[in-house]
Amino acid sequence: MRKKHIFTITGLIIILSALLWLFAFHNTKRLDNIPSLQLIVQEGEAWGHEKLKGYRREQLIDIWGEPTDAGDENEDIWQFDENAAIRVNYNGKGKVAAIGVMTLTFDPVSVTRPFCEYVRNEDGTWSAEGHTYQYMIELIGRDPNAVKDGRFVVLTNREDVTYEEVSKSLYSSNTKDFLDREETLILEIGAAD
Repeated sequence: MRKKHIFTITGLIIILSALLWLFAFHNTKRLDNIPSLQLIVQEGEAWGHEKLKGYRREQLIDIWGEPTDAGDENEDIWQFDENAAIRVNYNGKGKVAAIGVMTLTFDPVSVTRPFCEYVRNEDGTWSAEGHTYQYMIELIGRDPNAVKDGRFVVLTNREDVTYEEVSKSLYSSNTKDFLDREETLILEIGAAD
């Protein structure tokens, strides 16, 4: 009777250990459990957040490659295609705290007029929204993974403003990337001809 009792307890311990191991193995933050960028875009932000919560930055880079934009140690952006990007924010320990799916689609057909009123001054400068600008510049460039060149028309006080800088200001959540409206103002966005 005593041997039977020992065998029963041993059997229960083995079964419990096996169940714990299966549970731990299934819920471990392994690389093969990281969903693709495409799947996150399809399933949405809440689904992606639930799947990625707790993963480390290095694990995401191992699967998705280097981010398109590494804002700082607490944020990365991976551009999925010309229309969507995924922003990942990390906690102080470098683990995923939140994600966002960003839509980057601009319909160039709908942008047929400037975003704001502007005038050319007698001295050759430009004025818009209470600011004066030295230059009106057309910028042509191609965003990562885009199939066509994009086009911006800006009023600016900087001759060296770039397409990349203006484009990044539209999709980055890092305030350092935002344009200073006293320095550069976007008038038009569209596809280059």
